[in-house]
Amino acid sequence: MKPKSFLKNLYYTGLDLAGFTRKRIATFQQQVVGLTYHSVIPESEKFQRYDYRNCVTTRHFDRQIKILKNLYDVVSIEDLSQIFTSGRINGRYAFISFDDGFTNNFKYALPVLKENNVPAVFYINTGYIGKNRLLWTEFITAALIFTAVKSLSLTLNREHLFDLSTPAGQLKASVEIRNYLKQKTFSEAEEIMALIKKQTGTENLSPEIDADRYRFMNWDEVQAMSDLGMIIGSHTHEHMLLNMIPEEQAETELTISKKLIEDHTGQVCRHFSYPNGSPGNFGQNHFRLLERLGYATAATQIKGFNHIGSNPYALSRFNISHQLSRAEFKAMISGFFRSEYSYD
Repeated sequence: MKPKSFLKNLYYTGLDLAGFTRKRIATFQQQVVGLTYHSVIPESEKFQRYDYRNCVTTRHFDRQIKILKNLYDVVSIEDLSQIFTSGRINGRYAFISFDDGFTNNFKYALPVLKENNVPAVFYINTGYIGKNRLLWTEFITAALIFTAVKSLSLTLNREHLFDLSTPAGQLKASVEIRNYLKQKTFSEAEEIMALIKKQTGTENLSPEIDADRYRFMNWDEVQAMSDLGMIIGSHTHEHMLLNMIPEEQAETELTISKKLIEDHTGQVCRHFSYPNGSPGNFGQNHFRLLERLGYATAATQIKGFNHIGSNPYALSRFNISHQLSRAEFKAMISGFFRSEYSYD
């Protein structure tokens, strides 16, 4: 553990042992905390890689769910929607959510949820379900990690020669390229990705490079989740950030994904989460669009707590990364801690 991380963990451990986290949560009588997960995978040396930043181990996931249950009333997003509609929050509530729809959600997360008897909402990218495709944002990172080439030349705002010879260089390149593309149109992003594929020789890169990490669920697994009481929500069809596409295309993304989920599960799809979900990825026009299409809630990746009066189309959530210690997790859900890690 790095010195800074060690000291931070020591500080939050002290708060926990002194009872401050529990006392703070006890004051939350009209608060709702939302948690974002992406992947739950058995522990291995792969957790040292940057592409595992938003994965948690099965052991840590089970521990976190037990902590959450001990401190909050964990409810489904559907029940939470009804609570918000009623205009009264009598207690402390939490909801668990997963973004994207990776098969590890079904294989590893679902058994933990069932064992602990807690619900969750799984926001899926319907265009990837049952397909041998890498999520486009994940492709960029994977291409830089799994390529044999040592450098990459791209023109973004200026000419860049990215060093891919070290994990640190790969991380820097991944963050810079993805942050740049998220401010452009999706067609511009596709042009840059084509250049990355050509230079890195990753035209045939597929989820099979690390199936537990990258493979998506199939529709049978999605339906099984729904049959077991899990809520299936939309995360768009193609994981397009709404700020990257015209509103007509956004409507298509939201309509297609909603219909596919309803056709395959037999359940009405009423819940959505924004890809990336940071400020600037969505706006008032998207709130109106979601309401018109029949969505009841939409979750962001903006850190914070929800309460009566919160915009149901801009619910806050905390992203859970594998870097979080037990004490840091408890500090986060008590409002003491703001993770430096966010889904990007």
